[in-house]
Amino acid sequence: MTVRISRALALGIAALTGCRTIAPIAAPGHYIEAEQPASVWVTRADHSVVHISGPHMLGDTVVGDVENQSLRIALSDVTQVSVSHFAVAKTVALATVWGAAVGGGLVYIFSHNPSGNSKNVCLTPNDFGNYCGSILGP
Repeated sequence: MTVRISRALALGIAALTGCRTIAPIAAPGHYIEAEQPASVWVTRADHSVVHISGPHMLGDTVVGDVENQSLRIALSDVTQVSVSHFAVAKTVALATVWGAAVGGGLVYIFSHNPSGNSKNVCLTPNDFGNYCGSILGP
């Protein structure tokens, strides 16, 4: 049981750190120079989308790598540049749902036992003193 809980916690933490979204940026040349993103998605005038790694500006041209090949695209040939960023709203929503699921699961696990005898479960200080006190001694 402990291994399953550990795996669930690890999966939940990984999911929470991975909440990202891709959104267009208003001033692509300035943004790329100032923020130096790891990658950008460039939409060309012909509606094709190119994922560029390590983008930087060379004058009015976006320069970077696409599948280990150097690529240059003039901003005049670009209709949109998008970038991946942390999504706060998605992270909060996921954390809320995940927390409710984990909390509900823990309540279920600790309030039910296989024998159906709820007297064997210590949930409150009184239950602990009455039942578990005899195990622990005076």
